Amino acid sequence: MENVSLFVVFLFLNVVSDKRDGLEIVPVMKGDYVILHTDAAEIQKYHLIQWMFGNTVICTFNKTYQVPPILNKLEVDRDTGSLKIRSIRTEQCGTYNLQMISSTHTIQKRFNITIFDAVKSVSVMEGDSVTLESDITKIYDEIQFEYDDSIIAKISRAAQNFSTFDVPDGRFRHRLKLDNQTGSLTITNITNQHTGFYHLHIFNSRHTVHKSFVVNVCNVVKYITVKVGESFTLDTGVTDIQKYGQLLWKFGGNDTLVSKINGTHPVFSTHERFKDRILYHENGSLTIEDTRFEHAGSYRIEMSSSRNTLLKRFSVLVTGKIQKSHDLRGSQQDHFAAIIT
Repeated sequence: MENVSLFVVFLFLNVVSDKRDGLEIVPVMKGDYVILHTDAAEIQKYHLIQWMFGNTVICTFNKTYQVPPILNKLEVDRDTGSLKIRSIRTEQCGTYNLQMISSTHTIQKRFNITIFDAVKSVSVMEGDSVTLESDITKIYDEIQFEYDDSIIAKISRAAQNFSTFDVPDGRFRHRLKLDNQTGSLTITNITNQHTGFYHLHIFNSRHTVHKSFVVNVCNVVKYITVKVGESFTLDTGVTDIQKYGQLLWKFGGNDTLVSKINGTHPVFSTHERFKDRILYHENGSLTIEDTRFEHAGSYRIEMSSSRNTLLKRFSVLVTGKIQKSHDLRGSQQDHFAAIIT
């Protein structure tokens, strides 16, 4: 299998509610729970509290009686009147209406629950194509793809229109193909410029679904050949190392830590195979001195900034002359060893 180096962008999502025109937007991850709060200080003064989903009454109660919620996933707090919805799925998304009626006034609140799917990671070789699947199973009103806060594709069923859009730096020019039947978006002839986070929003009259993709563009691994006793350098290729808060050098399939660098303060591995053999460079590169066969294998560096993490991979081949041995006829031969992972 061919080794690759990955350029990865990570997103940290902070979900909060947002009020728009009296409608409180409540985003939630699929499978999580959500609580819709009444914010009532004295719930006992209300003669009737009623929760509705769309036009359907799902729960009614007051201080003396309660009609049980129509779904097992619903719970109402008798002290606050707040509604808890467990294990959110697409069918629970939409608009919830609250009415609290007292002898002097009525309070009304509206919530719209929108769902976020888990982030899907997609890897693709540079120059190939990648498709971001919408996985649509129901009728939708509108579909919208975004990249770096810019809309790059949109489908409107009402207007019978589907379009793709470039971003200001032109990185998507002639590369986007939108399937107006499935709602999926294909990026062709992909490069490292297209790594990052993509958002998909699927709207219909009842609910909204949000999906997210992180696209990783893969390049061929860098191979290094070195003889026993010589040195080799793993080069980060970075000129502005100050923008990376942390650099991690790892070795082998078990990710043995070779070096951890925070700012300009490297901490080297205590593993016996690297002890007293590492030379650190200002750009985060490492030189392994007095190479032995045990230093052959795969190396990876993870360079993390506030916005993304850059990954590079190396594969080191160690060659050298080893002790002589006799074949079945008793003649002496020179043997050479090569190790690669």
